[in-house]
Amino acid sequence: MRHLVIVLAACIIILSVSAFCAAATPSQGHWVLRVEQGGAWVDVPDAVMDLSGQPFVFMRGLALGIGANLSWIDVTKEAVFTSDRTVAMMRAGDTRAYVNGDAVTLSAPPDAESGRMAIAAPDIRVLGLQVEIDRQSRVIKVSWPRSRIRSTSVSVDHGVIAVVIEADTPFAFSDFVLRSPDRVVIDIYDSVLEPSVSTVNVEEDVVTRVRAAMNRPGVARVVVDLASSLGYAVEYASGTPARLAIRFNTQITHFSLDGIGSVPRLSVATTGRSAFSAPQVDAEGVAFMDFSAAELALDQAELAPDDGPVKWARISPLETGGVRLSVKLEEGYSAIVRDRLCDDNRVVVDFALTLCSVRSYEAPGCTVVDIATSGPVDCRTFRLKEPDRLVVDLPGVWAAGSPPVEVHSRSVTQVRLAQFTEDTARAVLDLGQAWAHSWEVSPDGKGIRLMVGSSPVFGREVLIDPGHGGTDPGAVKDGVYEKDMNLDMALRLRQLLDASGARVIMTRDDDSSVQLSDRSRMANEAMPDAIISIHCNSTTWDIFPSGTETYYFSTGPYSQELAALVHTCVVREVQLMDRKVRRGDYHMVRETRVPAVLVEVAFMSNGVDLQKLRDPEFRQKAASGMFTGVSMYLGSEMFRKWRAELTGESDGWWHVGEGSDGQQDEATSS
Repeated sequence: MRHLVIVLAACIIILSVSAFCAAATPSQGHWVLRVEQGGAWVDVPDAVMDLSGQPFVFMRGLALGIGANLSWIDVTKEAVFTSDRTVAMMRAGDTRAYVNGDAVTLSAPPDAESGRMAIAAPDIRVLGLQVEIDRQSRVIKVSWPRSRIRSTSVSVDHGVIAVVIEADTPFAFSDFVLRSPDRVVIDIYDSVLEPSVSTVNVEEDVVTRVRAAMNRPGVARVVVDLASSLGYAVEYASGTPARLAIRFNTQITHFSLDGIGSVPRLSVATTGRSAFSAPQVDAEGVAFMDFSAAELALDQAELAPDDGPVKWARISPLETGGVRLSVKLEEGYSAIVRDRLCDDNRVVVDFALTLCSVRSYEAPGCTVVDIATSGPVDCRTFRLKEPDRLVVDLPGVWAAGSPPVEVHSRSVTQVRLAQFTEDTARAVLDLGQAWAHSWEVSPDGKGIRLMVGSSPVFGREVLIDPGHGGTDPGAVKDGVYEKDMNLDMALRLRQLLDASGARVIMTRDDDSSVQLSDRSRMANEAMPDAIISIHCNSTTWDIFPSGTETYYFSTGPYSQELAALVHTCVVREVQLMDRKVRRGDYHMVRETRVPAVLVEVAFMSNGVDLQKLRDPEFRQKAASGMFTGVSMYLGSEMFRKWRAELTGESDGWWHVGEGSDGQQDEATSS
């Protein structure tokens, strides 16, 4: 609702006074786009056109009305529409579109003949919006489809505690557990809370309170506060109304040991999601775990295998309530708990190597995380998004219920550990502003070192080309040589890139002569991620031109994007006249095969510009602007698209995972 209010305010501001005085009903000659939400509405001006008797909605007007973003790719005539729940790509004249990665067919091809992309009004539905077309009044009404959460309640039946959430229509949800304090969280998507929904206080030993609030626009969150760790089972009934019940009780129904494989496994089957304590060891060296909210419902409660690290295992009731699992192990083995990633009704205990420690520290451009283990390891890394996480799988290692390790760096906030599969431990690095990563095995083989970039330039390769040099001074004015200015700014840029963990190539780093052909050959052999050629401008026929201009050559969008970002940032830093980004037939941008730009920082032929160039602080600002522009480009979707085209992979540095929010990645502690 907050976003809607902002959008409504923005639209109201841009309306003219005459529009306010006009009648609310649109004229019969024009279509009107009306955005509605939560009882409020606003008409978006100039957002609909009539095409062959059918209303087409301009996508930019639609994006303005609902608070979304619209990007236009001129080369391919494509529009990218991004909201908080939808990413859609549409091409002018093509009925095939892509919404959240899936191909859809539009009722009519989008039109861009007017210079603005427009789609048929009924096709707005593919963006996840509700559309109502009133042809008599010529009004197109658009709104978000959202369930209304009517109530939260708590019931107790024969000791079984249930929390029930009711909504007027079916809804999508996710559930997870948070610790310290213990609580179960239910996120309900595309929903709003009725004003009557309030906090419910519960006089029970396990559930203390049920809270409900809007976590973010369109997402209602229900939190069940627990007095202690407790398992739960979720039951969802779709309908009108829709109901979701969370039940807190379990029974242990099966108990078995699989000692055939290299890693012995103990399985405890339960009815529902059972809560349990972390493994402990008593004075006699017996490992044990307590199920605080469970009861026994099985015949055999003790196992004694003939061989292997497990000597015996038994399950017995506790006098204070609950059940205890006890296991006697050979010396050197540890009990490792793998919380159910695939089966909510089974607790698995394995016996193998363990994670020993996690340490972190800061290095140039990155946070270093060292994960030490009790034996030799290898690893596989990939990235998951929403939220941003770096996942590290350690085959042959088992996580021992270790608590999260707080990092609080710019790029990593914490490290969570868990057992993911039967023979693979998983470390999840929750990321802040993080970019590339790399890893290596420790010298003794008992650990992994991860480097997570806090800048998009970390691990990337940038070629810097200081123009002219040696016998070629470039422009000369009042004793100032362009080659010296170019080199000084290049060295300052290199220092900024080095400090952020980039790999820098210089076509020259001193006052030496380098042929243009050698510069482009050096670039094409290295194939860096970006090229910046640094120059100062000059003219002999007019002393008045002043300012900064940036050139690219490639007709593709990549060099143009790099040029636009670098130019904007340099102009913002040096505060000279903006002479725009242009396509120029210069050797270093024409003869290189990667995104390349040539920056003309200032005019040496202009007295004011020359005086600024003499100032080291000005040259530092110019370098800082180039660094910021390169950083923005290397962190952009445009760059990732170029890397995908170059390498044939989704990203040449990030090993991006294809998992969605539904994929279990969490390092849940037990």
